[in-house]
Amino acid sequence: MKVKIKCWNGVATWLWVANDENCGICRMAFNGCCPDCECPLHAV
Repeated sequence: MKVKIKCWNGVATWLWVANDENCGICRMAFNGCCPDCECPLHAV
C-alpha cells in the first residue's frame, strides 16, 4: 500500500536553555516580549 502526502504542515517548539532569566546583552527577559510589542504575540 503506497501513501501520497498531498499537504504537510510542520510544527515546532523551542525554549531558551540558559542559566539566567535575562539576556546578557540587552538585559531583557528571555520569555518576555520586545520593547516594541504591546503583547507577547503582537506582530511588529
